[in-house]
Amino acid sequence: MSTEFFGFSADETVVELWPGGGWYTEILARALRDNGNLVLAVFGEAQPDSYRTRSHRSFVTKIESDPEIYGNATMVNFWPPESDSLGPPGSADLVVTFRNVHSMYRRDQFEAFLAAAHAVLKPGGTLGIVQHRAERHE
Repeated sequence: MSTEFFGFSADETVVELWPGGGWYTEILARALRDNGNLVLAVFGEAQPDSYRTRSHRSFVTKIESDPEIYGNATMVNFWPPESDSLGPPGSADLVVTFRNVHSMYRRDQFEAFLAAAHAVLKPGGTLGIVQHRAERHE
């Protein structure tokens, strides 16, 4: 497999943080289905606002509705400080998050995310962050 996506390999354990609607989840689940492991770090059911609660329920419904694609994926709740682990120490080859860093900053969760990613990654593992850019507004 190509190393153009954070050095991704289909036999790895990959943690995807806050997968939103699951666009990347669908790609990762298909790629990892036969030889790898996909861990989905989700908001969890008990959220402080209705948007995240609805988002979580919708995502879980999507995952449960197609076991052929998502049947091997597992879920962990990640919402610091209440739940701040992405999995057992040293168990992941790659941790990825897509367009979530700005939300982590607003809620003072970024440092907890970095600590959790560092803890779950194997030595030499990769942290992949994709973030959008916008003009700065004061």
